Amino acid sequence: MALKRSLGTSLSFDLGKDTYIAAFDVMALSSKEKDTKLMKVMFSDMLLRFKPSKDEILDLYQSIFAKLLRSGYRHAAYIWLTEEPVRVVPTREQWHAFIRECALKNSLLEVHNSLSKMTQSGCPPDVTTFEVLFTAFFSNERYDPQFSTLSGLLKAMRKLGMGHEPGILQIINDQLTKRGQWHLLGQVMREFPHVLGPTPSSAEGPETSDKAGGPESNEAKGSKSDEAGGVESDATLQKERDERLCAVASERGKWPAVHLFEQYKALGYQPTQSVLRTILGRTADLQVLEFWERTFGLSADATVWTRLISNATATNDSRHAVFLYEMAISRGVRPINAMLHSVLRALLSRNLRRPSEEAIDRALRLYAEFVRFDTGGDANASDMTKKDTTPDAPIYNTLLRALLSTKDADKYIPKAMSLVEEMKAFNVAMDSMTNTSLVVLLLRCSTDFNDALRIYKSIFQPKHGGQLILNEDGYAAVLNTLCNICAEQGSTPPSGIYFRVVKDMRAAGHNVSPKIYTIYLRRLADRATQLAPSNSEEAGRALLNVVKSIQQTHHHLSVDASITPDVALWNQLMDAYQRAQCFDEAFQVWQSLYRTGRHDNTSVSIILDACSYARAYGTAMKIWYNLTDDNFKLNRQNWNTWLECLCRLGRLDDALKSMCLEMGKADPSVQPDVTSAQTLISFASAASREDEVRSRIKVYLPNLWRKLPASLTSS
Repeated sequence: MALKRSLGTSLSFDLGKDTYIAAFDVMALSSKEKDTKLMKVMFSDMLLRFKPSKDEILDLYQSIFAKLLRSGYRHAAYIWLTEEPVRVVPTREQWHAFIRECALKNSLLEVHNSLSKMTQSGCPPDVTTFEVLFTAFFSNERYDPQFSTLSGLLKAMRKLGMGHEPGILQIINDQLTKRGQWHLLGQVMREFPHVLGPTPSSAEGPETSDKAGGPESNEAKGSKSDEAGGVESDATLQKERDERLCAVASERGKWPAVHLFEQYKALGYQPTQSVLRTILGRTADLQVLEFWERTFGLSADATVWTRLISNATATNDSRHAVFLYEMAISRGVRPINAMLHSVLRALLSRNLRRPSEEAIDRALRLYAEFVRFDTGGDANASDMTKKDTTPDAPIYNTLLRALLSTKDADKYIPKAMSLVEEMKAFNVAMDSMTNTSLVVLLLRCSTDFNDALRIYKSIFQPKHGGQLILNEDGYAAVLNTLCNICAEQGSTPPSGIYFRVVKDMRAAGHNVSPKIYTIYLRRLADRATQLAPSNSEEAGRALLNVVKSIQQTHHHLSVDASITPDVALWNQLMDAYQRAQCFDEAFQVWQSLYRTGRHDNTSVSIILDACSYARAYGTAMKIWYNLTDDNFKLNRQNWNTWLECLCRLGRLDDALKSMCLEMGKADPSVQPDVTSAQTLISFASAASREDEVRSRIKVYLPNLWRKLPASLTSS
């Protein structure tokens, strides 16, 4: 498609958002300035026409910029960031990416233009900008450092008001020392002391530097001088050396870090478990740990192994986490609770799926081995506290949650009770999370609702001077479990018992949120849906009990001054009424919402559904026309519910007219979809009019017709 338009004017033809994005993908492959400028105008036009979300705008803006930069079109990327119309303010990260490319290509003019533009755009350069810049310049093997180049950049820093910047000093010192450019280093240091600070000893010339040379010896000498003058304490010096060593390992690799360590070692530096732990970074590679153990002459303690295992857990590699844990034990390391907890999380909590019984059994074995350990057998035991080597609350929480999630609750209930006894033996306080896991597990093992209620009451009898503690989420979990037990048995939770638990919750000092009522109403709605189609006398009595429970809940909502029902709760109440075939009550809830202007799209779908099953055509029409007169923004689900309502009320022609001529006209985002067509064809088949409906769809909605599956288009 040819894009026939002139810059600065709006698009004269209708393009979809996908067409814009496809055009951007092609145009970003061009280095021509006019194409980039056209992209800027099209991008601005697309934002005005489609009003995408902020995240969508930023993602697309970054995607185009990154593609230009990857293609090597720096001038085009510069235009994209700077020229009008500017609908997105470039981020500092985008400027850094651009400046890095310019520096790698030794394009000093582009660098200075970018620094100027950053300030003008309200995103002025910071220290990181210049660290990126200097690092990129020096990483270019063809770059021959000149005083004019370095002084120009340092003057820019000084103009921006930057003071002593040790990071910049380190980069310049490292690189010029590495190249043996002592004279240039001294010249730069003398010229810009306010930016770079005092001249390091290496700037005086090679004859005054350490035999090993390089930035590490310079830093070490500076530290030694500080020690002689009593400027820094031993602890501060140790911390600074630790941090510098780890930073070099992270930024430049292990061999420069080893070289720096040798310099420090000559000055009496002794590495600790802390630096061994930190220098691992995010790696879970055992060989990396062994390398640093050999280098430092240390054997990793439990805290270091914990770091390694945690890194494996972070990558969802449970097998490797268990391997590392067992390897540590085989080397005589006494595990600590943080170490065990890391491997338990790897086994039991690594994704949203419930853990397998195999994983649970293995976790329980690791826990049992942890408890059996004899502290006296570990050389590092003297450095450990009893608290470190005793199972703690996170360990028990992880195990109990895993036992709770299993399908075979009966199998693990003895183990759960055993864990609770061991918690008492180790004086581990049962927090609300642990209590919730335990209570829910016990309830799930009950034989019926009455048994579950007996378990609940027994748990909440005063024990050891107090009751079992649950937080608000814990009570919600208990209530949800009681409802699920009734669902499995095909029964209805008695409202009196349900609200007795709610009363306990309030007595414990917790606020009763709308979620607590919603849990119960959702279960009542599900139960009503099961019973309503049946004509049996027994089902009728059961449905009547459901209605009574809904009404009692409604009464609680009306008299409970401590709760302010939200729209979601009122919607759930209305839905429960309509599923229990109580149209008048459902309509009263709707009227209350509508009069106060608190109805939403879900409210609309529920009441229209209620009208269709209650055969209330007049009420449905009144509701619909009120909504359209109010210019209420109907979504596609509302429209599809309206179509089904008309069909269910025997108004197939009206439904067909609404779908073909009205739906999507005021709001293009709610065009008819496959569900719309399927609803009409399904009801039309009952009246032997499906061919007529198909014909209308094919004529009036050709785009939809092409999307329909063969099962809907064929007779």
